[in-house]
Parts: sequence; C-alpha cells; structure tokens
Amino acid sequence: MRRLLSIAVLMFLGLGCGTFPFRDSECCCESEARYAKKRRYVWIDQVGSYLELLVFGKPVVRYFYEFDNSSEQRFFETGKPYLAVYDPPNDVVLTNRLGVLYPHHRGIFIGWNKTGYQGKSADFWHMKGGAQMHQRFLEFTCTKNDASVTALIHWNDLEGTTVISEARTMSIQVPSEGSDVFPLSIDFKSVLTAPTCDVELDGDPEHAGVHFRAHQEVAERAEQIAKRAKEARDQKREPEADPDATVYQFHAPDINPREDTDLPWVSMAFTVGGHRYVVTQENHPDNPKPTLYSAYRDYGRFGAFFRATVKQGESLTVQYRFRIERQDSM
Repeated sequence: MRRLLSIAVLMFLGLGCGTFPFRDSECCCESEARYAKKRRYVWIDQVGSYLELLVFGKPVVRYFYEFDNSSEQRFFETGKPYLAVYDPPNDVVLTNRLGVLYPHHRGIFIGWNKTGYQGKSADFWHMKGGAQMHQRFLEFTCTKNDASVTALIHWNDLEGTTVISEARTMSIQVPSEGSDVFPLSIDFKSVLTAPTCDVELDGDPEHAGVHFRAHQEVAERAEQIAKRAKEARDQKREPEADPDATVYQFHAPDINPREDTDLPWVSMAFTVGGHRYVVTQENHPDNPKPTLYSAYRDYGRFGAFFRATVKQGESLTVQYRFRIERQDSM
C-alpha cells in the first residue's frame, strides 16, 4: 500500500515553520492527522503519484507528478507534471485532467511544442519525442501568508538527454479570514536551465507557453452552446446568450489577443459544478517579450506564449500569478 507521507509545511494562525529541503524518503514533520483540519496549510505526499495541499483539511491544489512509461498510453497520461485546482467547500474540480477534448491540456501547465536542441526538436506540449519527468522536491517554504513547493523536473528526450532542467515553484495563498479558500492566488515560477546545449523555445500561442485548462465540463457546455447557436441561425433567429458561456476579459476595450502583445493580465470566466469562476493570469513585467495570449477558446484553455533562446549553462525565469475567484456564493 502506498505510504502516506506528511511533510512539514504547516501553517496555522500566523505561525510559520521556516524553509527546509525535502527528500522523498523522509518524513519531515508530525503526522497529517494532527494538523489537517487546522486553520492553515498542510502538504501531503501520495508518494509517486501527487502532492496535495490541504486547507481546512481538504485539498485545494494537487501537483500530479507520476511518471509511467510501461505503455504508450501511460506515457501520454503521465508525461508531464501539472497543478490541479479544487473548490473544496463545493467539492468541485476546476481543472482538466484527462478529459475527452485535448487531454494533453491539464490544470496549470507549461511546455513548448517546438523545443529545438542540437539540430533536433522535441514536443513538450503534446509529449511527443520527450517527457517532463519529476525528479524530486527541492524545497518547501512556509510563512504566515502562503505555502509553496519547488520541484525539480527534467525535460528529457526519448534518448534520455536532459534538454531542460526546470525548477518549478508553486506558491498558494488563501484569504487570511473566514473559512473560504477564494479568492485563491497561485504564483507559478519556472526556472528553465539548458544543461547540455542551447535550447530554442518555439511554437505558437495555441501549443506553447504557460496555460490554464478548465474542467472537461466547460468544453462539453461550449459544444452544446455552439450547437444551439447554429440551430438558431438556421432558423433565422438571434442565438440567446448563455450565462454559463466561457467569457474572456482584458484590461482595456478593443483588445485583440491574437495581435496585441504583452497584456498585463487576461481573465476567463466559466461555469463548472454549478458555480461560476473567474481565473486571471497576470503577466510579470520581467517575463520575455513579446508575449501573446491565447485567450479566445470557448472550451476553457488559455495562457501566455513567447519565444526564447536559453544558452547552454544559462537559465530563463518566467513568472505568472493565477488569481481564482468564485462569483457566486457557496
């Protein structure tokens, strides 16, 4: 039976526990049973599968990192780590895992479909020609304001060459008052290092960058809305607006995300599990430029794209904040 490992990232009512390294084989603090329903955060590692952050005793995010290359299907299903997001009071999963439509879009994720190196190319978006493989956890940081984890991830080609060594830090913050987890902030920081050769990060806004994908329910609803709209047009009447439709918002009117670059933020509103949510991806001013946002797909995937070159032995740092709000009551 898989061992349940409780990790010392505990925070409750203003008490922090500092910063420390973690090795997968170690239990670094007391059992989760003592703290799981306290005021703040507890990290629990389902070893070899996923790491979850509990707030008020229920999962708010899960970092899925299992890797299994025993079959082509398992390789596809586990070929890249990603962060899933939850609404625990309502028992709602906000993000996609292995949905029917574009199952390689999962939670909050990163990748480029054209990753060039040594005259070759690997697709770290669709996971063709390589995989993002979790190596270990590097650090947990606990303060009175948030809980964070840093994971070491190797982007390896099929020959085992590490094209990119990534240190991915995910910092989570919930409101300091009350029992709700929203608005929820997730700071996503990725340090991409090229250990063996120069690396070209290339592709297009649809298949590269740092993205968020909503639950499969959003895609199914979009298909239904499109079908009803077509029926209305065929009957020569105006389609009715659907309050549950996916809607994008920008910082200024008349923004064209296909052409306008370096937007400070983009928001996507969607409905899942009977609740309306808004996810805002904020663009850090130090991120590479120009950045284009793919922010028009009604099935619930959006994100920031840029091209960059990472020289051998050097690193590129990218940072985004995902702010997630529930628009209706619990």
